Amino acid sequence: MASALECATTLLGSVSSSGQSSLGVVDRLLINVSRPVLDSSFTTGDVLSFTGPSGSITATGISKISTTQYLVNFASQTAAGEYALTLSSDITKADSTKLDQDWDGTAGETTDDKFHVVRQLR
Repeated sequence: MASALECATTLLGSVSSSGQSSLGVVDRLLINVSRPVLDSSFTTGDVLSFTGPSGSITATGISKISTTQYLVNFASQTAAGEYALTLSSDITKADSTKLDQDWDGTAGETTDDKFHVVRQLR
């Protein structure tokens, strides 16, 4: 049976010499997933949409931190406001099944199984 790949996200920015994160500048989004994904199935092509207060943002890379943590890298952003990311349903779990984000038992649906998240930068 297909299952959703649960994701949690955090906007990350530069770190000052005191070790504190500067929330005024962000350049990557940390994605924590509930199950390992196939590395080759998670690329910048899976970032279907990424927008911020200043408009469209281009993902410049995907960095693997662990089997369940990835960074979506992009050019530094400083505008406060809403940032929205949509990932493709083509991301494949390690067991070779595609995402079933709507939990209907049909994995990989182009519209229904996209992962969408909105985060605020203040």
